[in-house]
Amino acid sequence: MAVTLLRTLTEKSQLKFGKYEYLTVREVLNLKHPQYIRWCYFNLDKISFIEDILNEVKIPEDYRIKKPGKNSELGEKLDKEVWERGYGLSKHINEIVARKAQKGRLIAHAKRDSLQYTKNAMQRLNHGHR
Repeated sequence: MAVTLLRTLTEKSQLKFGKYEYLTVREVLNLKHPQYIRWCYFNLDKISFIEDILNEVKIPEDYRIKKPGKNSELGEKLDKEVWERGYGLSKHINEIVARKAQKGRLIAHAKRDSLQYTKNAMQRLNHGHR
């Protein structure tokens, strides 16, 4: 059995772990939660992202780490820099409220789809049953 040494995620990749396990990377970014993607990059040694995502979540070239590997101290340093560079507290609070509402809608939609579009349900529909 082969062991996965490195998982490089794209926008369409589903996380399948953590608090956003039902969402894709793009959906997490649409929730305006790039700090979670940054946290995953710096704290999970076998998870990486493509260049476009790393640029979108504002990880500069000099902060990139060699994968597989992790460096949580570097991630904390970058988060502090990003916070000091452009965030005000009121903007941050408004984003948290909007993010929680959108996260709830996305997770409910993903769970409903996983129940509605099961193999048995689709087979029943294809055989003419409603």
